[in-house]
Amino acid sequence: MRKVPILFAILSAIMLCAVSCKHTSVVEKLGLKFDTIHVEATTQLVDSGNSPQCSVSIDMITVQGDKYRALTDSLLRSGVLQPDYLSQTSHSFTPREAVDTFMKRYASDYREFYSGLYTADSTSVPASDLNIQYQLTTEIQEGRGDVLCHLSHVMKREGTVGTYYTLVSNMDMSQGKLVHLQDVFVPGYTNALNQAIQNRLEDKVGVKGLAQLRDAGYFVSTDVYATNNFILGRDHITFIYVPSEIADRAKGEVAIDVKYSTIKGILSI
Repeated sequence: MRKVPILFAILSAIMLCAVSCKHTSVVEKLGLKFDTIHVEATTQLVDSGNSPQCSVSIDMITVQGDKYRALTDSLLRSGVLQPDYLSQTSHSFTPREAVDTFMKRYASDYREFYSGLYTADSTSVPASDLNIQYQLTTEIQEGRGDVLCHLSHVMKREGTVGTYYTLVSNMDMSQGKLVHLQDVFVPGYTNALNQAIQNRLEDKVGVKGLAQLRDAGYFVSTDVYATNNFILGRDHITFIYVPSEIADRAKGEVAIDVKYSTIKGILSI
């Protein structure tokens, strides 16, 4: 696996935060070390020089050590790579094998799905619309307690239409497991947490009440809910809704920060 300079920048940022916030970084506390896997490939749709193509680039940070192998396996199967091919098999992968497997399947599916839409003289589907670009970069942020937040920033472009979103996995490094909502909150937390999310979004948008929030284009066809895509930060939890999840696509990704001090009655950690 190839280590890249960005990894050292990430670790430096974590250490700097530890100093400025006067606490011991979990990286320092547990002596954590990381690898970054970099892979990129381009696949032509058909065997022709003018063929549309699919370009994939992945930079993924993983934790070194046999002690964290099960945690890393859970991370790779958590949907960090989309489509989530890896959850469809119980086979154990090294991080590099997992990324290579994803790349091969992604390229295979591209050719299988799009080749039927492509012909040299077709005008119904412009060839340029069949160009696909998928790019994933990752970063590590220090979270609450011994948690490290693994953020995957994804860019997917189909033709001229691009989508940008973030997928998060929270890793409890002491317990060696991923952290889910039910691990963060006490039983029966749903209503209180949903209200806190609504309150913060109202403040962010500058409206009052659910009706006005819906008039502004948020949670129009669904009740307010807490997504499982969240950053378990040191002072607040950030819920990240991908484009089109709770608002129209034009609004892009929606991030809602909720301070722990406002929901301390339902916290379990």
